[in-house]
Amino acid sequence: MKMTDKLFRAIMRNLHAYVLLINRDFTVFYTNYYDITGAVKPAETGRVGDILRCNNALSAAGGCGTHDLCEHCPVRNAIENAFVVQKNFTDLAAILNLRDSEGRTTECNAYVSGEYMEIEDRDCMVITVHDITRLKQVEAELKLAREKAENADRSKSVFLANMSHEIRTPLNAIVGFSELLASASTDEEKTQFLEIVQSNNEMLQQLIADILDLSKIEAGTLEFVFSDVDINQMMSDLEQQFRMRVAELGSGVQIVREASEKEYTMHTDRNRLAQVISNFMTNT
Repeated sequence: MKMTDKLFRAIMRNLHAYVLLINRDFTVFYTNYYDITGAVKPAETGRVGDILRCNNALSAAGGCGTHDLCEHCPVRNAIENAFVVQKNFTDLAAILNLRDSEGRTTECNAYVSGEYMEIEDRDCMVITVHDITRLKQVEAELKLAREKAENADRSKSVFLANMSHEIRTPLNAIVGFSELLASASTDEEKTQFLEIVQSNNEMLQQLIADILDLSKIEAGTLEFVFSDVDINQMMSDLEQQFRMRVAELGSGVQIVREASEKEYTMHTDRNRLAQVISNFMTNT
């Protein structure tokens, strides 16, 4: 008998759940709550809410079952109904507002089950409370991680779609001015066309590097290479590119400058700035 009792108590101590043997008025005759938590067991027995330190029970002068909110408690209602029909209930999901030893109230996610039985001709029930708060936290973390992964995939798709559009701008310029270079009649034209092809080649290389470096997509950052840029020269190059592109449509492109402004230098990333202006022109 002693061995059986010892084994039973060992099992109760190592269960990852609170077990309470109660009667119809919720008085607890046995529980492993104090073995698991290490809390000091009071001299007098209490009801379910008193032992589990339900905030409503501890806030009411009469303890468990006397607070105004007790009649709306899903756990209490499930237990009372199980006693009436003399049947069991399992895995009732509930949020318990419990008070710790320092008086702080915390929400505890739990699954509550009840096993109806008769002991010495008395209605009794074994209540099992599984604390799944940590499990819920892990589920929330996994859900957040999945959403972040899905957002990253969408960002990559949008990034690649935008890049495929932006690649056409320097690529068309390279193809178009390479054809013009082949038919250029003067060294001045050849030099000008070569500079435009070279500029767009650098822009195209930068775009391809951005596509291949997926870490930039995930971090949402791009590298910038700053230098002193002749804005007038850059705008002239863009003007040449778009003149060729819109010529087939019977339209024209012209850059309007201030008459007194001969040179304007800006410390910026030439490729990025040209890319932004090209996008504005393309969308227009």
